This record gives sequence, structure tokens and C-alpha cells, in this order.
Amino acid sequence: MLESTATGRRISVSVVIPTYNRAHCVGEAIDSVLAQDPPADEVIVVDDGSTDDTLEVLAGYGDRIFVIQQSNAGAGAARNAGIRHACGEWVAFLDSDDLWYPGRLAILHRDLNSVSQAVIGHTGDMDLVSTDYEVSVFTLRKWHFPKGKGQLVQDCLRYAISGIHPPVTALNKAALQKVGGFQSSVRIYEDAPLFCHLALAGPWIVTGDTLGVARRLDEDIAPLTDIEQTNPVEAAEARVAYIQSVLGEGLNKSQTKFVARSLSGAYFTLAAAQKKQCAPGEKTSLRKSISYHPSKIRGSAKALIALLFRSYGYGIILKKRKKLAR
Repeated sequence: MLESTATGRRISVSVVIPTYNRAHCVGEAIDSVLAQDPPADEVIVVDDGSTDDTLEVLAGYGDRIFVIQQSNAGAGAARNAGIRHACGEWVAFLDSDDLWYPGRLAILHRDLNSVSQAVIGHTGDMDLVSTDYEVSVFTLRKWHFPKGKGQLVQDCLRYAISGIHPPVTALNKAALQKVGGFQSSVRIYEDAPLFCHLALAGPWIVTGDTLGVARRLDEDIAPLTDIEQTNPVEAAEARVAYIQSVLGEGLNKSQTKFVARSLSGAYFTLAAAQKKQCAPGEKTSLRKSISYHPSKIRGSAKALIALLFRSYGYGIILKKRKKLAR
């Protein structure tokens, strides 16, 4: 059984950073972690088979970081390798092209010590920055949480399905080990099944404070996960699969309704991807989108718009998701 952290004591935190061909930016990510006060107990960087100068950059940090080398296996496998080595009670994550803001770990300690019951995870807001936009995740998703403190959320499933981002998330290691690690058999959404199952395992803390920034840099020709752009059908099928897996988890009525609605949207996205790539199955996906939608009338209307107006119709309905694809 997990123990409460509301004791005022300092909680041990391991940081895991997966990286692949990020010589141009991994140093900035590491520096943003090493600058935290209080500091992390250990910083683990997992090199996922880089072929550029990433290892040379990591060597420059000496014993301030612990480096794990492995053959290229993807972000999920890289994070799992870091978790296996982690000694902290909590494991926090950062991607090697992103940054933590000053105070990120201080906020984690503040919130964990503010509750009287055991919690599974902690997450917060994150800025998304590219050459053509700058916006926060919570603004895009219309999530409203107070700044300056954490809010205990007993049912975090809807947030996990919508998308909790690893770079601003920390997990209780005992709970993480019990549920299992990140998926290593998929190239996208490797974090989503884990976060969904952990959301069902117990309460989380969510803060409105912005903990970090996710950057899409001009130099990032091959991000760790860029499948939504290169193979949208594969990405959409992965989203359908992880949402579908949650339906068999003994959900309450409210959770079941939300998951079904999310699955309807996932099938609609799959239909759009199949249309875009001229892949088979578009009409089947639209039928499933209707079948899972809580309102058969609205679900049918969405499908009709897609069938009548094709790419334009899909674009109108799906435009809200574009900035969250990175």
C-alpha cells in the first residue's frame, strides 16, 4: 500500500530523460534539470542508439548524470530502461528537446507534501512552442486548475485519455512498478495506456502551474515520435487501441460514457487518416465512430459531413487537435 507524503519531508526524485540524435538540444534539457532547487536525487539519460554527437555531449556532464546506452528501441523502451535504474520514490520525466522551468521540482515537493493521502501521479501545464504558435496545453484543452497549488483529483481518467504529457509528469515509483511501464511495442502513444491505468489506480495531483515547455525545433528532422505526420493511420490505430483497452477496466457510468465518446472521436480520426492515405476501412471506422458516440444523431451528423465534404469536412471537425500533435 502506498504511503501518504504529507509529512513535510523531502521526497527523493529520479529524473529520466530519453534521447535520440539530440546533440543540438539535450544539453539544454539537462541544464534545466540540474538548475532545479531542490535538486533531483539523480538524473538518468538514456541514449536510444544515437548516431550523432549526443554521447559526446553527455560525456561532458561527468558524474552529474548517469548515462544508459541501448540500441534504438523507441521512447517507451528508453524510459523503461531509466525507470529500472531509478532509485527515487518518485520518477519525473523530461524529453531531450524540451525544458523544465525553474521551480518545477519545488512545485512537485510543495504539492506532494500538501495532501494527507497517497497519490499516484503529479502533472501540470506545459507550454507548446513552435515557429508558428505558442500556447499552453491547458489552454488548448480548456482545463482549469488553480495556479500556486496542486488540486487533488480522485478520477484523472478523462485527463489521461485526453493526453497527459510526460515532460511535466512525475509518478510514484511503487505504483508505476505495480501497473507496469511504458509500452515499447508502439511508436506513438507509448505513454497513454500507462497513464490511463495509473489514473484508475488512485488519485493524482494536478496543478495549473506551467512546469515546462515542449519545443519543436527547426533542427528536429526526426523527432522521437513523428508518426502523426508520417503515418497518420498508424497513429490513429494506436489511439483507438489504447482507448479500447480501457473499456474493459470496470469503469463507472461516467467513466464509461467519457471513454466511449473518446473512442468515437478516435475512430473518426482513423477514418480521416484512412481517407488521407487512401487506405481501406474509412466507412467501417465511421460506422464505429457513430456506434460509440453517446448521441447517435450527432455522431451520424459528423460522419455525414465527412462523407459529403471529404477532406474539408474532416478538417472542420478535427482542427482543434492540430496544435497538440507534436
